[in-house]
Amino acid sequence: LLPPAQGRGIGRKAMEMLMQQLCDAGSTGLFLAVSPVNRRARHFYARLGFATLRSADLPRHSTFMATALR
Repeated sequence: LLPPAQGRGIGRKAMEMLMQQLCDAGSTGLFLAVSPVNRRARHFYARLGFATLRSADLPRHSTFMATALR
């Protein structure tokens, strides 16, 4: 989201709706990539239940995160 829209619950609501729709469609999980320097985004996704994936096989220019859908 653009900075003026941040901190108002819009991103959380959108992600929760997306995650529910994916779950309803049969998806068991979701993963994403975020810039390692974007601490605010990483914290946002962590609060939604995403965990950072760590592997020597993953590129270092992005932080990969994943969560199970229930």
